[in-house]
Amino acid sequence: MQAIHLPGRGSRLLERPISSMSDLADAIAEAMCDYADQDYIILGCSMGGWVGYELCKRLAAISTNRPQQLIVCGSTAPGNCPTLPSFVPEGDEELVQSLSAFGASFRIVAANAELLSLVLPAWRADLTLCVDWQADFARPLDIPIKAVAGEDDDVAPASLSRPWEKCTDKSFTIERVPGGHLFIQDLSIQEILHLAGVKNADQPLLDLRTLRGRGDDAIDKLSDQGIGYAGSENSSL
Repeated sequence: MQAIHLPGRGSRLLERPISSMSDLADAIAEAMCDYADQDYIILGCSMGGWVGYELCKRLAAISTNRPQQLIVCGSTAPGNCPTLPSFVPEGDEELVQSLSAFGASFRIVAANAELLSLVLPAWRADLTLCVDWQADFARPLDIPIKAVAGEDDDVAPASLSRPWEKCTDKSFTIERVPGGHLFIQDLSIQEILHLAGVKNADQPLLDLRTLRGRGDDAIDKLSDQGIGYAGSENSSL
């Protein structure tokens, strides 16, 4: 399993985070075209589901090797997230209050002033990206979509994940699993592979957390686009 590690997080904490869905999806798609020469699946959690959707659209336009499936975990269908505010608050305190609705992990970080100061730029960029994004529903994906919802997820319950069905011309399935909004953080790599339906552990699963390289050319390309490499120990999305 490989994953994309976005700037502004983990070992890339001091880098400027990306606040535009278009810029983010374009950069990832262009980088993936150079080495994604095997069958693969894209998996995105929470905001990563939306990024994965845009990424699939980019890959359909520029690559002959498209993903076999999009899997969205703890992710409401585009434009269907009541928790998301209609605008990005200017003040940090108001921003934190808006994000606290997304779960306990945000509230825990918000209670630590030092830690909050480190992650706040990425939080603001993420919220800006989501609020400003205008999803294109005119062209549904031509690959299957699978939505996975945590049974205790108040942010993206199954009822808000089901409209993903309208985002594809192919098959759609939905599955409920134990856990809350970020249930995927409690799963092992093998459990995630099972969730994705990957029977062969050596089969690559490209998700939106870290892309680990196939050569210096791929690494350089990602670096040029502002998307760097990091170990899979950090989950960005």
